Amino acid sequence: MSATITMAHPVDRVPDPSAFETICTSLASITIPSGVASVGELAFSKWTSSQRITVQGRASQEAADRAWGANWRADSNATIVYGGQ
Repeated sequence: MSATITMAHPVDRVPDPSAFETICTSLASITIPSGVASVGELAFSKWTSSQRITVQGRASQEAADRAWGANWRADSNATIVYGGQ
């Protein structure tokens, strides 16, 4: 069984380290809303290519990395979609 998480406002950060690593096998996707100002290092560690991260409010990988640092997506093979609404 898989699940999808859509973070509701007013979430402003995703904690670290490896915030979703321990539950990653049961999640199909997650949506990070545009108001999130901080995503911790390795937050999506061990996510697989069959899982999806939708990043709202960030038009590209470069924009997300400028806001959160590149390590938020380190050790993740998830499909990441930028600019989702």
